[in-house]
Amino acid sequence: MPPSGGRVRAVRYRLRNPVRFFILMILIFVVVPAILIFARFLKAPFIPSLPEPAPASESAVPVRTPVPAMPKESPASTPGAVEVEWRDFIVALDAGHGGRDPGAVAPGDDDIYEKEITLAVTRACRDLLAQEGITVLMTREEDKALAETVQADLTARCGLANDGGAALFASVHVNSLELTVHGALGVSGMECYYAEKENLFPPFHDEKWASLIGEACVKANGNKLNGVIEKRLAVLRGTLMPAVLLEIGYITNKDDLARMTSSQYLQDTAEGIAAAVLKAVAEMPAEKRNGVWQIRRTDQIVTEDNHGG
Repeated sequence: MPPSGGRVRAVRYRLRNPVRFFILMILIFVVVPAILIFARFLKAPFIPSLPEPAPASESAVPVRTPVPAMPKESPASTPGAVEVEWRDFIVALDAGHGGRDPGAVAPGDDDIYEKEITLAVTRACRDLLAQEGITVLMTREEDKALAETVQADLTARCGLANDGGAALFASVHVNSLELTVHGALGVSGMECYYAEKENLFPPFHDEKWASLIGEACVKANGNKLNGVIEKRLAVLRGTLMPAVLLEIGYITNKDDLARMTSSQYLQDTAEGIAAAVLKAVAEMPAEKRNGVWQIRRTDQIVTEDNHGG
């Protein structure tokens, strides 16, 4: 307490060294925090910045990186794989008529029938083809009809060839003319008929098959060929393979009748048909495998209903 009666004096503080004070303040408030921040920065791990994702749109579709597919083995490279189906190359030989249906009959000689001549030719041809390793399907091998009516008989012949898997069809016949027709006795020679159609063995077609038979028979038996003619006969349009109907001569002509009653002519005609088959085989998808001719088969096609012809 101040002495009684005396005056109170104010106490004043003075900085003895203002410069030192300001330096100290700078150290406390500026330098020290800076050092602390720098020290933390050195200790913190480095984290690279990532790009911000693009804003998604409603139509955006996730894109996946394609995974390369493993190569697949083709059937040909797989051990034991079957690439094609091979079946026996079958030729259907059809001897026209038979049984109660004799076909054409020689004028003045009721003992010479078409059905016997056609059967002799097809039998001889069958034996020749068998020697070449070609399987033969005979629609008949004896004197018989295949059905009760002519229409059913024709249908049965087509059915045998189709169901038997034949690659070629040849029907052998003998031609004739009504003797009342002017000049009938002077008409002679052979004709090959075909019906161009879709078949199991394109591009080998019916006309080609008929041409081969006509040319080969003329060369083999020496008779003349009147033509390769398109005509939609029942056995031609009802078969699923290239088909031909061969008329080997006119029974109403004296010279042709003499030829067709000669075993040599019948044998030569059979050789002509066989030669045509071998030429056809060379143009079709066929190979001789283990001594037997075989062919690659295709799917069966649908044909129109058979009609008499």
